[in-house]
Amino acid sequence: MTYRTALEVADTFVGERVLLRTLQTQDTEALLAAITESREHFYPWYPSLYRKYSDIAETRDQIVRWQSRWLLREAFMLGIFQRAGENFLGCLGFMATNWESRSFDLTYWLRQSAEGNGYMTEAVQLITDYLLAHLEAQRVEIRCDERNHRSAAIARKLSFRQEGCLRNASMAADGVLENTLIFSRIPTDLH
Repeated sequence: MTYRTALEVADTFVGERVLLRTLQTQDTEALLAAITESREHFYPWYPSLYRKYSDIAETRDQIVRWQSRWLLREAFMLGIFQRAGENFLGCLGFMATNWESRSFDLTYWLRQSAEGNGYMTEAVQLITDYLLAHLEAQRVEIRCDERNHRSAAIARKLSFRQEGCLRNASMAADGVLENTLIFSRIPTDLH
């Protein structure tokens, strides 16, 4: 029997313009600043970012929780930094929804001032390639509200296949019933 905690998972990824790495407590102020800058902008897609992380202590506590989940191999949260200058841009997380079948979900957000520069596309590509090649993922999935055109555009640009739309899947933060788009990539999509 192999324990998940024994599984080797890289904690740093270097792209052409982005650096992804595990968040440390010294990133607390940068994380809080990015959330504060974009709080209203995030509200429809990430209401938890709107309601939470309003002070240093709460934000630092969340980083420690992410570190704990990483060690337990429950979920993996990375900070996205601009490679030149290491400015904090946002977060990208992945979680195994099923370790046996190696199925992973991706979540991501970018601070509002960094949008439209291709940073998230590069970050998602780095992690997707890693999951498929090194963690032998058999499925990488992205879900988003169909009104979140930026998230859907990233999935489409990176050749994720849209598998469907869950109609009236949940109540969105703005009180509208959300249709959730489901995108995936599997190893044979690369050939």
